[in-house]
Amino acid sequence: MNRHEAAEMTAKNPDFSQTDLFENIDKGNFPSWTLYVQIMPEADAAGYKYDIMDVTKVIPHSDYPLQKVGKLTLNKNAANYHAEVE
Repeated sequence: MNRHEAAEMTAKNPDFSQTDLFENIDKGNFPSWTLYVQIMPEADAAGYKYDIMDVTKVIPHSDYPLQKVGKLTLNKNAANYHAEVE
């Protein structure tokens, strides 16, 4: 499905993306992503060139390279949506 088709589906059904995700997990089509993090020692945070909590800034990878954590796979739907997701 391309972006245009997905946008049309979302216009018809605002929960389309969530429904699509749940249906695909039920079919065994498990979505996955490679997970990376940037780690800054706490001692570096106070003296960094800008506020690290400023969401408009990006910490350069040259200062703190991405470190691969592993693969994140959604392989099970919630049995009780409100208890497990909300």
